[in-house]
Amino acid sequence: MTAPLLDVDRLSTHYQTPTGPVKAVEDNSLTLEEGEVLGVVGESGSGKSTLLRSVMGLVEDPGEIVEGSVEYRGRELTTMSDAELRKLRGNDISFIFQEPTAHLNPAYTVGDQITDVLEAHTDLDSDERWERVYDLLGRLGIPSPRERAEAYPHEFSGGMAQRVCIAMALACDPDLLLADEPTSALDVTIQAQIIDLLSDLQEDLGLSILWVTHDMGVVAETCDTMAVMYAGNVVEYGPVESVFAEPSHPYTEALLRTVPSHLDTEPRFDTIEGSPPDLQNLPDGCVFRERCPDEMEACSARRPPYYELSEERLSKCFLHEGCSTRPSSPSAPDPTALDDVTADGGQLTDPEGER
Repeated sequence: MTAPLLDVDRLSTHYQTPTGPVKAVEDNSLTLEEGEVLGVVGESGSGKSTLLRSVMGLVEDPGEIVEGSVEYRGRELTTMSDAELRKLRGNDISFIFQEPTAHLNPAYTVGDQITDVLEAHTDLDSDERWERVYDLLGRLGIPSPRERAEAYPHEFSGGMAQRVCIAMALACDPDLLLADEPTSALDVTIQAQIIDLLSDLQEDLGLSILWVTHDMGVVAETCDTMAVMYAGNVVEYGPVESVFAEPSHPYTEALLRTVPSHLDTEPRFDTIEGSPPDLQNLPDGCVFRERCPDEMEACSARRPPYYELSEERLSKCFLHEGCSTRPSSPSAPDPTALDDVTADGGQLTDPEGER
């Protein structure tokens, strides 16, 4: 069996503070195959962006990966040196950030910034690098690419600046693209254009994309597989069509109910009662139990493991006790402890990013 392009196994990332760790990512596993688009969806503050930055080795102090592994083509990323990671970033793995203008240097033209990437990772000479810049800008739908390559970031609209960032991310023909809410800072019309553009590029280039979003519509339209995050945990994972048709976790089910449908005969505005837990003071047991309509005795006694519903689907919910399980990280609460306790049995919130 061919190994996945990206394999995240039992990954935990915490932000260390004087009052204790903020558990932004806790015991999460997922895989991404060649040419696959995996959407990571959840409310703001659920840990989506931290998960993405953990994959890339871009977690800033006081954050740190405390457990787990991230393998890219069989190579462990969490133990690589900064120099080794720099060779991968922009070359094999590229990142698209939420705020395009915040990640472009205002002192340099966009053409100079893209050629810097090419100079760092390719053997192209100066003329070849600039031809590559013009080709990329043109392909990304930027008119008059030769002239616009000489422009500065402030001379671009938000949508055009994001196209420049995408051009920079694709400059060295990466295999894996990490997209952190790439449309959240743009208006609705431009969002649709960027989503369509990325979908076309993914199909044309055979890219694998790990796409973080708060928008279930984006997941439905662009992704093959989805991971649903809540309070630092991937609580459900599986093919998009399967998860939408038959969600296996109460949070996923509640999340889907918040999305308006054109099939609704009357206006509705469904919400999830309560608030997400404090990541510095997570409740005992299941992190969703305080808001869950299906709470049972086991939910407060221990953390649910990943239940394997099929070869492609995972769920962290005791409703599936009896299915085979995957092991948790060594420091996670033991899901087999207290064995005497058994089970009987649009847009989401704030669209701004999170740490």
